[in-house]
Amino acid sequence: MAAQNPNPAPMNGPPMLHIPPRQFVMNLEQSDTHSDSFVDPSFFKVVIMQCTASVHHGTASVVLERRGMPWFLLPDCFVASAIAASSDCPIQQLILKQHSLSDLPLSFSLSATMLPTSLSTLDLSHNCFVSVPTVVCDLVNLQELYLSNNGILSVPNAFSSLKRLKALYLQNNYLKELSIGVCGLQSLVYLNVEHNELTTLPSEVSQLTNLQLLHASSNKMEYLPDSINDLSNLQELYLSQNQLKMLPDKLDGLSSLSQLQLANNKLDCLPLSFVDLKSLKSFTVSGNNLKFPPLSACRAGVEHLKAFMRSNYHYFEPEHSDSGEDTPFEDIDD
Repeated sequence: MAAQNPNPAPMNGPPMLHIPPRQFVMNLEQSDTHSDSFVDPSFFKVVIMQCTASVHHGTASVVLERRGMPWFLLPDCFVASAIAASSDCPIQQLILKQHSLSDLPLSFSLSATMLPTSLSTLDLSHNCFVSVPTVVCDLVNLQELYLSNNGILSVPNAFSSLKRLKALYLQNNYLKELSIGVCGLQSLVYLNVEHNELTTLPSEVSQLTNLQLLHASSNKMEYLPDSINDLSNLQELYLSQNQLKMLPDKLDGLSSLSQLQLANNKLDCLPLSFVDLKSLKSFTVSGNNLKFPPLSACRAGVEHLKAFMRSNYHYFEPEHSDSGEDTPFEDIDD
């Protein structure tokens, strides 16, 4: 029985044709074409998923699967083989995860393969890359890029050429800084840089004007740039398991922020501008050494906390906070 079409045609759009998925298996080791190019003994399996498409063409999803052992090197003929396997359908998704790859062949960027213009999703996660392959910067129509769980040390400034990129996964690498190349991705909606070695975010992060979700937990960040206040479309910000000692004085520009995770940092107070987070619905500050506001006020919910801070912030001054005496905070009725 054919699978149901997950993407029905628009009411006023062209007629759509559902092409059932099929598989193409090529044993490159036994192929007499370019046989001297293959250094890895495993089989090369390409799974072609021809998705719903117009009557004129389909699209393809290509997966390089493990056959007993991972691939360490892709031969130059990899792209041509994948295109042939897809019956010349445009390849929109290329999944190369969970191998031991450390580079990509130059054929990825050749315009003759159409890959630079057709590819929208590239998954290179769980490999051995220590840097982003230069050919990735030529895939100008990428919308999703998975680079997590590698050994990546830096991201090139040329990365900003990926003008259409909407989702970038860089978690579980060894990044010490976020490059200007990443900050230049103005279409980016989702960014994950968790479990790296970032000590802060660059001031240029303000250029990510369409960013909605930022995952930056489990780094080494001690402070945030003031420019983070310019991210007016940011909805979720995850900063737990860092070394943050303070937050920027101004947070009122984060008008869309609904979720803020700050657990297990080194914060001793929240700025009064916290009350200006108009869309905030959920937040976590456990595992800090907060003097103001006290954790009891934080546990009472967002609105109670904001009211508490407005009424008591004038008490949190050096003569009160450093005297060792109990600060006479006022209770706020629900």
